[in-house]
Amino acid sequence: MARSQCTACKETFSSESAFNKHRTGSYGDPIYDESKHITGYTQHERKCLTEAEMLAKKMVKNESGIWITKELDRAILDKVIGQA
Repeated sequence: MARSQCTACKETFSSESAFNKHRTGSYGDPIYDESKHITGYTQHERKCLTEAEMLAKKMVKNESGIWITKELDRAILDKVIGQA
């Protein structure tokens, strides 16, 4: 399983999609001059979600302390493992 660790908040995520889900805000919009050339960018507003915000998005930490995008249904997992 691929893991991603955020250099800003130091939290670890189970996947790239879980990592991306915990980041929010714009990257900074381009600023154009009269000739439609980019002369700069607005301040970026990217930030990490707080723990409460991640929980509100139905993200949870697993037993290892790694954020995942949704909690596994134990009944389904037990059934799959039982069939292996």
